[in-house]
Amino acid sequence: MGTAKALLPWDHGQPLVCAWCAALAPHCRSLYVVVGGHAEQVRSALPAIASPVHNAAWAHTGLRESLSLAVRHARAAHSSAPELRALVTPVDVPPPPAAVLRALIETGGAAVPRWQGQDGHPVVAPLDRLEQGLALGTLRDLLAGAPRVDVDAPAVCANLNRPQDLTAWREGRC
Repeated sequence: MGTAKALLPWDHGQPLVCAWCAALAPHCRSLYVVVGGHAEQVRSALPAIASPVHNAAWAHTGLRESLSLAVRHARAAHSSAPELRALVTPVDVPPPPAAVLRALIETGGAAVPRWQGQDGHPVVAPLDRLEQGLALGTLRDLLAGAPRVDVDAPAVCANLNRPQDLTAWREGRC
């Protein structure tokens, strides 16, 4: 991409990570953003409602390790809330409409959005399940049996890995 995906310009020029924080904030007690590469730039762009979690080994680890770090921070901050659930997403997908987030939350447990038969993000999972399961497998493994929630939102399946993906999304070709 040539820049940190979290800093891609989104609505009204705000960084994509800020658009995600704005979308999630009404639905979450806390927001944790794992930063690695470009950590200082991403950290300085974060709104006050987001807590950065630094993955110092980001160049040698994967998404599972980053998610594990965020889960540990969330558990430490909310140790008295065993029923806590997490909305989990990579930063390189567009934030979905609020109705999608509400539909996922209303399931009361783990849930995966699905658009036109394809699983997407963000996903919802109980924090204790994430804590236990990430030591043994991937997020995909943990959510294999979770209910799928059909949504009318292509954003849940978009992936902004390359500049042309971002261009296609902006032009409505995704």
